[in-house]
Amino acid sequence: DLILELAWQSGGAGRVFWALGLAGVFVTSVYIFRLVFIVFAGPPRTEVRGHGHAAGADGSQAGPVMGIPLAILAVLSYRTVAAMVDTSQHVDASGRRFERLADTVNLMAKDLSFVMDRTGDLAFRGNGGSNGRPGEVRFTRSGSDYRSGGAAGPGTVGYRLRDGKLEQLVYPPDWMLDGRPEIRPLLSGQVTDLRFRFRDRGGAWHDQWPVETVTGLPSAVEIRLRLADDSRLTRVVAIP
Repeated sequence: DLILELAWQSGGAGRVFWALGLAGVFVTSVYIFRLVFIVFAGPPRTEVRGHGHAAGADGSQAGPVMGIPLAILAVLSYRTVAAMVDTSQHVDASGRRFERLADTVNLMAKDLSFVMDRTGDLAFRGNGGSNGRPGEVRFTRSGSDYRSGGAAGPGTVGYRLRDGKLEQLVYPPDWMLDGRPEIRPLLSGQVTDLRFRFRDRGGAWHDQWPVETVTGLPSAVEIRLRLADDSRLTRVVAIP
């Protein structure tokens, strides 16, 4: 049922595969019914009815009457199996893409939930994105068990969309001379736009952070992704 549903939803040639699959289901149901009826409700058939494959009542080989339907069934079976394989591969690929997307959004949410407010320092910087330019965030987070299995010192991370790739930026400690971040690609080709919004403690939303009239950390961050199929995904993360 799922294979037929996905074949129909894919449109185009998928509708042809859907029709072939539906025809195969109907033929199979008729054949299985005939088989069960003959075996359990038909008369006993213990006499040998000839020699050789598909033999007639007189022992001669069956002609086109049997050969043509078998050939048609063989073609339909081949096309149905091919459609099932293609649909199965499509489902597997879609599932893997969804898993990567879900893992990425969860990673961003976990990082944001560990944001630290360092006095005297801009612990959180955010550009929501505008005029066709994707948004970007950079913030200091505390060490977290979900990464290393133990306590860790504060670290600075960021997220951005560049050249069709959603990237995580992991910045080195302040005492290191080389301040360039390690760039970790997370998604490639799945996200076409990345936007952020930041809510202050009074409940107002802003496209940039920090805000001149507000101090400290935002109370929440809204992550908005536009995917390659033009669908949208939004996640709001509360900041402790």
